[in-house]
Amino acid sequence: PPLQEGNLVPNWVQTTAFDPSGILLATGGIGGTVQLWNWRTGQPILSTPIAANTTQTCRVVFSPHGDKLVTVGRDGSNWTIRFWTLSGDELSTLEHSQQFLNQVVFNSDGNLLTISDNSSAGSVMIWDVSHFPARQLRELRGLDLVQSLAFKGNGTQLVMAGITASGCWWTQQ
Repeated sequence: PPLQEGNLVPNWVQTTAFDPSGILLATGGIGGTVQLWNWRTGQPILSTPIAANTTQTCRVVFSPHGDKLVTVGRDGSNWTIRFWTLSGDELSTLEHSQQFLNQVVFNSDGNLLTISDNSSAGSVMIWDVSHFPARQLRELRGLDLVQSLAFKGNGTQLVMAGITASGCWWTQQ
């Protein structure tokens, strides 16, 4: 049977995401561990959860092809973005400042990843993740409290919404 209410480890799950097939569920939260679950059976996929962060994991996101998992979280006072295989092997790490990272979105082909921080002097970072180590393409600054990011279907245009970023967009050259 699919996971039922109460099946997840209580009191630590803060973020969840399904893979594109809808079979795998990733969960993360307090303590920084991430687990992959088989939604159909309710059983964990990994014998040992991924130790993604030392303090907490705030976001988990599958790549559009479902072959990678991205985790965003805190290691003490610093924020990190990590890329993982579905077997729990780390592919790459991106370090970030002490700002809370709010949104994490892939474009449709999985080659670009955008990350926004939730500060009053907010920024949106656009990364080329087609190869590792990832390469930052652009950082858009001065976008207060970006709450939403969305790529257009072809993955070359990004729309941002927030306090002062409503209706802002970026086009890949």
